[in-house]
Amino acid sequence: MAAYAALTSLLHILDDIKHHPFPPISIDEQQLESLTQTLTSLQQFLETYNSPVANTKEADPLEIRIAEAAYAAQDVIEYHIVDMIKLRKSSGAYHGRIHSRGETSTSAGSSTQSNHDRKISYVDNLYRGLKKVIEDMDLVKKEAMEISVSEAQLQRRVSTSGGSSRSSIMVGFGDASHEIMDKLTNGVDDRQLQVIPIVGMGGIGKTTLAKHAYALPFVKDRFDIRAWVTISQNFDTRKILCELLSQANKKSKEEMSGMSENEVGLALHKYLFNRRFLIVIDDMWSVDAWDKMQNFLPDNWNGSRIVVTTRQSKLSSQLNNNYCLRLKLLDEVSSWDLFSNSVFGETFILTFLT
Repeated sequence: MAAYAALTSLLHILDDIKHHPFPPISIDEQQLESLTQTLTSLQQFLETYNSPVANTKEADPLEIRIAEAAYAAQDVIEYHIVDMIKLRKSSGAYHGRIHSRGETSTSAGSSTQSNHDRKISYVDNLYRGLKKVIEDMDLVKKEAMEISVSEAQLQRRVSTSGGSSRSSIMVGFGDASHEIMDKLTNGVDDRQLQVIPIVGMGGIGKTTLAKHAYALPFVKDRFDIRAWVTISQNFDTRKILCELLSQANKKSKEEMSGMSENEVGLALHKYLFNRRFLIVIDDMWSVDAWDKMQNFLPDNWNGSRIVVTTRQSKLSSQLNNNYCLRLKLLDEVSSWDLFSNSVFGETFILTFLT
């Protein structure tokens, strides 16, 4: 498809620039990483995307937007490559004239300064151009992410257990699902390791929401390593670290029997280093547990995430001063939807509403 091909082409260009010994232009490292992550995420989305117009002659509007965004980024990069080539040729031609015409050093210095100013202007224009492109791509990515969430929810609806027609679905958590997905997958300004607290009273659905996001194919594809641990009020730090390491490196906990808590923690840190990981810490009651674990969880500056579910509001601010996802009780409509789906199945809801 054209959208996938456009993404692939742009990724090749970025890879060539990144690894070229003498790149024609210099792209801001953070912008390069952000753009690469977004393109990769969109590629992964397209690989499993079921277009609503797949069996028709119509063009898919989302695929068109993805392709156009990729082409726009490619145009910005190629335009600035041409500008830099012209600038270098102009600079070289000027220096050639210095030798042939014997112009003064004052004139040479003036021209050199002019070329330097033009180069700064080109770099600034490239930065601003790519910033606009990245913002546009993020909007497309957000739309793709919402589709991924919706498709996953639909899949949960039609899946059955033991032939039953009743489904297990997320009711009342639509906004929360999208919010946590955005926090997990947004790599534009959030490459730093982030802790995402999910706060709410017992039984409100914190663990269910975390499991839902944890199991999404979109999330699975994004992270190199995923691990889940439940700690509760009485916790054993060594056992927690062993569980995380076992899930990360796929080795049995028996192999760690002779290791101390610190040795297990260092082994976990070493294995997670330079890998993008998602760790869910379910049912945390005390900041003491976090204090004993956090030094073994490296900040790889690659978009790794740690999700913590807790009932303690004060704990959430200790984990992240700037953000927490606070779950509220379902309203009357959502409560009815949840009850009728659980008791009668989704068909009852649709029949009742009609």
